[in-house]
Amino acid sequence: MCSACYNLFIMKLDLRNYEIGKHYNLELDLDFTNHTFSQNYRIRRITSCHLKMDLVVFEYITDIKLTMHGEVVGACSYTNEDVLVPYKVKENMTFSSDPDSTADYYEPNSVFELDPYLLSLIDSSVPLNIIKKGAKLPDNGESYQVLSEEEYLAQKKSKGDSRWAALDDLDID
Repeated sequence: MCSACYNLFIMKLDLRNYEIGKHYNLELDLDFTNHTFSQNYRIRRITSCHLKMDLVVFEYITDIKLTMHGEVVGACSYTNEDVLVPYKVKENMTFSSDPDSTADYYEPNSVFELDPYLLSLIDSSVPLNIIKKGAKLPDNGESYQVLSEEEYLAQKKSKGDSRWAALDDLDID
């Protein structure tokens, strides 16, 4: 199959269309423009995704070797500004229609959607802490304070637990 453009939410794999034991090489450009991420999520949108997939269907097992690359727009951890982040994924996945199989994923039907699997692979390949080039950690401001982990732990240890502060005033001898 040559390169084509697919909307991810109609990306379904129908195993009935493939001969058992035959290798299929698929190459697709996926369109994620209709997918929305939650407002406070680190990935804001997926701008491009090129997928190459080697597919072999057996009687109860489907073996997929895939590579994906593209770019996402993420939120800078310091400034919350948009940052273009490239990603690459290389993964081997096995699907089985047998619930007792040792395959990676159980899919009881011969037709199933690949989008949740592809989205999770893209998500796992993007760094958790995205920082825009040249961005600096913000300074302290009104009603907030920026601390390193060491400073936070030291401050927490010295303050104690405020829920027990009332007991400090009791004179017990």
